[in-house]
Amino acid sequence: MTKNQYEPYDEIAPIYDHWQASFDKPYHDIVCKLIRKEIRRYRILPDTFLDLACGTGNTALFMTELGWEVTGVDSSKKMLERAQQKAKQNKNKVRFLQQRLQDLSLGATYQMAGSFYDSLNHITSKRTLLNALKRIRNHLDPGCLFFFDTNTLSCYRELWNTTSVGHEDNYTLIMQNTFNESTGRAVSNVTIFTRGGTRSLYEKRTVNVQERYYTDDQMKHVCTRAGFEVLRQEPLYLFKINEPDPYKNWWVCRAV
Repeated sequence: MTKNQYEPYDEIAPIYDHWQASFDKPYHDIVCKLIRKEIRRYRILPDTFLDLACGTGNTALFMTELGWEVTGVDSSKKMLERAQQKAKQNKNKVRFLQQRLQDLSLGATYQMAGSFYDSLNHITSKRTLLNALKRIRNHLDPGCLFFFDTNTLSCYRELWNTTSVGHEDNYTLIMQNTFNESTGRAVSNVTIFTRGGTRSLYEKRTVNVQERYYTDDQMKHVCTRAGFEVLRQEPLYLFKINEPDPYKNWWVCRAV
C-alpha cells in the first residue's frame, strides 16, 4: 500500500461493527455458520487459515476459536487497527497484515482460505480480479479449499439502486447507491455523521465505495484461469423474506 492509496473503508471503520450489528441477522453470523458447515462437510482438521479482506477481524477471531492458526489481510489500516484491538481484548493470536489482494505476498502457504462480505466484487477490473485470484492460489497448497461469496444481479438491482439511511445514537449513515446494469458497475456514495465530544456536534465524512457485478460464468472462468477448480456454487439467501431471488452466491473452490 502506498501512503496515499485511496482506501474508503478507513472512513467506515469507526462505525463498521456497530453498523453491522444493527441488522436483524448480521452477515458475520451467516458466514461463520457456513464455514463451520464446510469444515464438517470436508472433514478438515484445524491448521492454517488465511482470511482475505478480513475487515475488523470477526471471521479471523472465529477461526482462532475453532483452533486454527490465522492470518488476516486487509487493505484498510483503520479496519486492521479495529481487528487488532479485538484480538488483544479477547487474547486471540492472529497475524494481521495490510495488503491488497492483487499484491498479496506473504511468503507462506495455507491449508484453507476465505474472502467474504462480497470482497471480490470490490475488485472492479477483470484483469485485477484474475491477478488477485492467482495470488490467492499461490498461497494455498494443492488440494486446499478457498471459500468466498459474491453479490448476485438481484442484489445489485434491489439493494444498489436505492438510498438508505441508518441512524444510531452516535452516528447517521446515508448510502446513495446506483447500479449500471450495462457495465455491471455499482457505486455507493456514503455520508457518515458521527458525534464529536459535544453531543450537539457532528463530524461529517464522505466516501465512495465501488463494486462490480460478475456473472456466474465470468467468475467460474476467472477462477479456472487462476488455478482453481470450482467445486460448488450455490445461492445464499440473506433475509429469507422479501428476497424473491438470492442476494448472494456461495463459492467453494479447490487449488489445483
